[in-house]
Amino acid sequence: MRGLLLTGPTGVGKSTAQVALCKGHGFWMPRTCTTRAVEPNEPDALHFPEPDFLEAVQSGEVVLPASFGTEWYGWLKGDLDALQHDAGWAVLNVRPYTALMLQALLEGFVAVWLAVDASELSRRRVGRTAARDTDTALRSRRQAHDDEDLVYRPCFAHVCTADENLVATLLDLVP
Repeated sequence: MRGLLLTGPTGVGKSTAQVALCKGHGFWMPRTCTTRAVEPNEPDALHFPEPDFLEAVQSGEVVLPASFGTEWYGWLKGDLDALQHDAGWAVLNVRPYTALMLQALLEGFVAVWLAVDASELSRRRVGRTAARDTDTALRSRRQAHDDEDLVYRPCFAHVCTADENLVATLLDLVP
């Protein structure tokens, strides 16, 4: 195996698991290109104003664009090339459809649905919503995207509970 593709609902713990795998277990992550504001604790995220992002997609510099909420996301072409040519273990945090597509295209990558019970997910989202999704229209749009994503859940052979043992569980998927 060459990598993990982490997916699941907003707030389930994808980013937390991704950071833990990179910091403590030798994984790397491709740089995310986005039109949303990048926070200081996101060193692997690159902000592009929307016109520049769309131009980079059209030129092929940014690949696999996807919209979530009101923002665009994608990866640098060079990072996708590295994923395809075995540049060590990688971990990606992606929407479900993207996880399934990449699993089909990238040899040795395993798509994993992260899950928690509804009450825990609700608890996790409270702090996130207060900090990030203060605009009610944006929050509603993100929720609609999350609801639409749930249709993909039965497509995943690997489902892991996003609890204190998640990183160990994910490492068990790595040969």
